[in-house]
Amino acid sequence: RHAAAGGGAAPPSAALLPDGEGEDQRGQPSGPEDQPHGQHMPTGETNNAFKTQPVVYSSAAPSRPGRGSAALVDEAEGAQINGMDIAPICITGSAPLVGSRDVPALKDSAIDFSSVFEDRSEFGNGEPWRSRLDNKDSPWCAGHNVLGEWIRWNFTTPKVVIRITTLGRPDGHESWVENFRIAFKQTRDGDFLMHPQTFTANTDSTTPVSILTEPPFVAHEIKLVITQFSGWPCLRADLDGCEFMDIRKIRGRQGTPGAAGGKGATGPRGEPGQQGPPGPTGLVGLDGAAGEPGPPGEDAPPALGADCAW
Repeated sequence: RHAAAGGGAAPPSAALLPDGEGEDQRGQPSGPEDQPHGQHMPTGETNNAFKTQPVVYSSAAPSRPGRGSAALVDEAEGAQINGMDIAPICITGSAPLVGSRDVPALKDSAIDFSSVFEDRSEFGNGEPWRSRLDNKDSPWCAGHNVLGEWIRWNFTTPKVVIRITTLGRPDGHESWVENFRIAFKQTRDGDFLMHPQTFTANTDSTTPVSILTEPPFVAHEIKLVITQFSGWPCLRADLDGCEFMDIRKIRGRQGTPGAAGGKGATGPRGEPGQQGPPGPTGLVGLDGAAGEPGPPGEDAPPALGADCAW
């Protein structure tokens, strides 16, 4: 669906081709290979691929805005979205959260894109490693020459993000990202939240730029959304941070047992229980002792005389 008639490269959306000649409505060239040096994409409509994702705002008032703030603040109304009394920090230091191709901190399967130019592997289709910072070959390049294209990282556990590093296209074609925004989910099933910061990124293809997040944030899933670029939206990027440990769930050392309580009051008498079953038959007892002699009997009557004859 990304090939133009006659074999020429063109943006994937036919609606962006008013004359069918491989240019979008701003008159940009048709593919990342055709971009002249310094060609600038002005701010305009964002890609609908990002518009389909919800962005949540809140009217909660921020507290101590700025670096180290207790809340991430939406620039319109203010939104407390960390849900913590202090901003998350990496106490023991930070490390790359995406990592290199040789030492990945995040699997390729957890990286995806809004689109890939002409679905070609050399621009990231099936090869998400092309978006890693250490890639010296052609990087991820979006399929649309419009704003709002994105790269997404999906982590299995929540991370604290303190810094973002970006690079442009390294293979001789002058394309890079100038500004971007960050949308993220704090929980796996939550809504996307918009970080208040607009990040100023690269001014050429080969110089890495690292930007501190103001303030740091906790995320399970992160989208880097391109809001301004030069040439074509092509990007290599990494995040610095650490594992998130919720200090509200840390338990201290067990305390000394308390003194024994006093004896409780006697409870009321319980109801009588049911009668139990009959017990087994007892053993035969021993013979009793001999009784004492009885008193003499009465005298017998005299015997009758016999009248005998022989």
